Amino acid sequence: LCLAKVIPELRKGVFMQDGAPCHTAKSTMEYLARMSVTVMAWSARSCDLNPIEQLWALIQREVSRRGPVDRDELVRFVVEEWEKYPQAVIDKLVLSFEKKARACVASGGATVWC
Repeated sequence: LCLAKVIPELRKGVFMQDGAPCHTAKSTMEYLARMSVTVMAWSARSCDLNPIEQLWALIQREVSRRGPVDRDELVRFVVEEWEKYPQAVIDKLVLSFEKKARACVASGGATVWC
Protein backbone atom coordinates (compact mmCIF):
# COMPACT_ATOMS: atom_id res chain seq x y z
CA LEU A 1 0.00 0.00 0.00
CA CYS A 2 2.80 2.43 0.85
CA LEU A 3 4.80 1.74 -2.30
CA ALA A 4 1.81 1.92 -4.66
CA LYS A 5 1.56 5.67 -4.06
CA VAL A 6 5.16 6.35 -5.09
CA ILE A 7 5.78 3.81 -7.89
CA PRO A 8 5.87 6.49 -10.63
CA GLU A 9 8.64 8.34 -8.75
CA LEU A 10 10.54 5.12 -8.00
CA ARG A 11 10.60 4.24 -11.70
CA LYS A 12 12.54 7.43 -12.47
CA GLY A 13 15.77 6.15 -10.96
CA VAL A 14 17.27 3.43 -8.84
CA PHE A 15 15.45 2.71 -5.59
CA MET A 16 17.73 2.44 -2.58
CA GLN A 17 16.46 0.69 0.51
CA ASP A 18 18.10 -0.79 3.55
CA GLY A 19 18.26 -4.42 4.55
CA ALA A 20 15.19 -4.38 6.79
CA PRO A 21 13.34 -7.70 6.49
CA CYS A 22 10.16 -6.04 5.23
CA HIS A 23 12.17 -4.34 2.48
CA THR A 24 13.96 -7.46 1.32
CA ALA A 25 11.04 -9.87 1.68
CA LYS A 26 10.45 -11.99 -1.40
CA SER A 27 6.94 -10.52 -1.81
CA THR A 28 8.29 -6.96 -1.70
CA MET A 29 11.06 -7.65 -4.20
CA GLU A 30 8.63 -9.44 -6.54
CA TYR A 31 6.22 -6.50 -6.32
CA LEU A 32 8.95 -4.00 -7.18
CA ALA A 33 10.04 -6.15 -10.12
CA ARG A 34 6.44 -6.38 -11.39
CA MET A 35 6.17 -2.60 -11.12
CA SER A 36 9.41 -2.16 -13.13
CA VAL A 37 11.26 -0.51 -10.25
CA THR A 38 15.04 -0.89 -10.38
CA VAL A 39 16.36 -1.71 -6.91
CA MET A 40 19.95 -0.98 -6.02
CA ALA A 41 21.94 -4.12 -5.23
CA TRP A 42 22.92 -3.96 -1.60
CA SER A 43 25.84 -5.64 0.06
CA ALA A 44 25.04 -7.08 3.47
CA ARG A 45 28.69 -6.68 4.42
CA SER A 46 29.07 -3.06 3.40
CA CYS A 47 28.35 0.04 5.42
CA ASP A 48 25.03 1.75 5.11
CA LEU A 49 25.41 3.97 2.07
CA ASN A 50 22.27 5.96 2.75
CA PRO A 51 23.32 9.49 3.82
CA ILE A 52 20.43 9.90 6.28
CA GLU A 53 21.46 6.70 8.06
CA GLN A 54 24.99 8.06 8.36
CA LEU A 55 23.66 11.26 9.90
CA TRP A 56 21.48 9.29 12.32
CA ALA A 57 24.57 7.31 13.37
CA LEU A 58 26.37 10.56 14.19
CA ILE A 59 23.39 11.82 16.16
CA GLN A 60 22.96 8.50 17.96
CA ARG A 61 26.58 8.56 19.09
CA GLU A 62 26.21 12.05 20.58
CA VAL A 63 22.85 11.29 22.20
CA SER A 64 24.26 8.09 23.74
CA ARG A 65 27.25 10.05 25.04
CA ARG A 66 24.87 12.41 26.83
CA GLY A 67 23.07 9.47 28.51
CA PRO A 68 19.38 10.35 28.46
CA VAL A 69 17.52 8.98 31.49
CA ASP A 70 13.94 9.04 30.22
CA ARG A 71 11.94 9.38 27.00
CA ASP A 72 11.51 13.15 27.27
CA GLU A 73 15.22 13.66 27.70
CA LEU A 74 15.94 11.31 24.80
CA VAL A 75 13.63 13.25 22.49
CA ARG A 76 15.10 16.58 23.62
CA PHE A 77 18.67 15.33 23.08
CA VAL A 78 17.85 14.01 19.60
CA VAL A 79 16.34 17.34 18.57
CA GLU A 80 19.25 19.28 20.03
CA GLU A 81 21.85 17.11 18.33
CA TRP A 82 19.96 17.19 15.01
CA GLU A 83 19.91 20.99 15.12
CA LYS A 84 23.68 21.14 15.69
CA TYR A 85 24.48 19.69 12.25
CA PRO A 86 24.89 22.44 9.64
CA GLN A 87 23.58 21.92 6.14
CA ALA A 88 27.18 21.72 4.91
CA VAL A 89 27.68 18.46 6.85
CA ILE A 90 24.49 17.00 5.39
CA ASP A 91 25.54 18.12 1.91
CA LYS A 92 28.91 16.42 2.35
CA LEU A 93 27.22 13.14 3.32
CA VAL A 94 24.93 13.31 0.30
CA LEU A 95 27.77 14.20 -2.08
CA SER A 96 29.87 11.29 -0.77
CA PHE A 97 27.21 8.75 -1.78
CA GLU A 98 28.30 8.26 -5.39
CA LYS A 99 31.94 7.59 -4.46
CA LYS A 100 30.92 5.10 -1.77
CA ALA A 101 28.41 3.36 -4.03
CA ARG A 102 31.01 3.01 -6.79
CA ALA A 103 33.51 1.57 -4.30
CA CYS A 104 30.91 -0.93 -3.14
CA VAL A 105 30.19 -2.02 -6.72
CA ALA A 106 33.90 -2.14 -7.64
CA SER A 107 34.61 -4.38 -4.65
CA GLY A 108 31.99 -6.86 -5.79
CA GLY A 109 30.00 -6.25 -2.63
CA ALA A 110 32.90 -6.74 -0.26
CA THR A 111 33.12 -4.55 2.81
CA VAL A 112 33.53 -0.86 1.99
CA TRP A 113 34.41 1.35 4.94
CA CYS A 114 32.56 4.65 5.02
